[in-house]
Amino acid sequence: MNWQIFCQRISASGSSTRDLEALIQRMADEEIKQKRNTIAHGGVITCQFAEELRESIIGGRSKPGILCWIVEHIHTM
Repeated sequence: MNWQIFCQRISASGSSTRDLEALIQRMADEEIKQKRNTIAHGGVITCQFAEELRESIIGGRSKPGILCWIVEHIHTM
């Protein structure tokens, strides 16, 4: 159900589902789920851990993060 909604929003926004799939693969490669769970459950994190997660989510000028990609490529109705 969620996948269908994402695909509809991607298509309506003029972006491609391949790009969305690449973004999801990036999230898996950068272990976003595991990092989020570590933080959410009170795990101790290092500065490097926090910087890596920030880079993944927000990114920088040369490589936009996951959140920036979503805002740019998936428009709301």
